[in-house]
Amino acid sequence: MDETYQRSLIKSYKKLADDGLFNFILIDMINDKVNAIDEISSHANLRGYKVFIIELNENDAATCYQKNIHKRSLNDIEQV
Repeated sequence: MDETYQRSLIKSYKKLADDGLFNFILIDMINDKVNAIDEISSHANLRGYKVFIIELNENDAATCYQKNIHKRSLNDIEQV
């Protein structure tokens, strides 16, 4: 299901970027594969957006686990 969700999110993002209605677009998703990041960032660059990628520190996993609403396990969060 995660891959299906990710494809849908990327498709929605591309439409939003193509429309050019916003000065910035924030994408909150798990980017555990380089190809997803590449696809998003290359499309952003084509549309004139500057890309910033934020990575959580390993010691934030426990905090993320406590706040997660998607019922992911602590192990899943640590792997990401």
